[in-house]
Amino acid sequence: MAITSKLLFFGIVAFSFLAGVIAFYFLSEQPKEQKKREIDEVITALLNFVIFMIIGKVLINWRIFIDDPLAVLAYPSNSSAFYLAVLFSIVLLVYKSKYKQLHFIGFSAAFLPIFLSATFLYEFIQLVWKKNSLSLGNMLIAGLILVLYLYLRERLKSVHLVLALLTGWSAGMLILSYFQPFITIFGFIVARWFVLVFLVLSFSVMMIRNPGLKRQ
Repeated sequence: MAITSKLLFFGIVAFSFLAGVIAFYFLSEQPKEQKKREIDEVITALLNFVIFMIIGKVLINWRIFIDDPLAVLAYPSNSSAFYLAVLFSIVLLVYKSKYKQLHFIGFSAAFLPIFLSATFLYEFIQLVWKKNSLSLGNMLIAGLILVLYLYLRERLKSVHLVLALLTGWSAGMLILSYFQPFITIFGFIVARWFVLVFLVLSFSVMMIRNPGLKRQ
């Protein structure tokens, strides 16, 4: 039963991201080759994230892993493994960007709408199929930021679009955390500080790139 539940979870997440990729491909007005390249980069990053989740789970349960490796791999991933996977993923993306293997802003401009679309569909499935009322907040935030993306994508440069989306999503999730007992990202419970880091980071970069905002 546990294995079936886990496979069902991965199936829903995979289906959600597949739908997000397809939506981005048809909604994006970028050249076809550029869209394909950015989608390949996003898919690679998602596969790396899964690997980092496994590594994070092993690091957190290293004592058990030494005695019985298969037992650790059978454990469900928790929030700590999720945090580590996010950290490792960001470090890898920054490294690849530094050595010209990845255009970070272009990647982010593709990843965020795919992430938001996948989040919206995932939470919709959780709400309708599994009757999870807590999914409504996540779904509404993802939907609103997607509308913001569609409105701003032709009006802002990629870097400003990325900052606007990240700021909007993290602010929405932070506000949601005050109205729900907990907040989740694809089923993983995340602490308030986690989204606060992204809000502070995106807002700080926005202020640095637009110093005129400080005087207003």
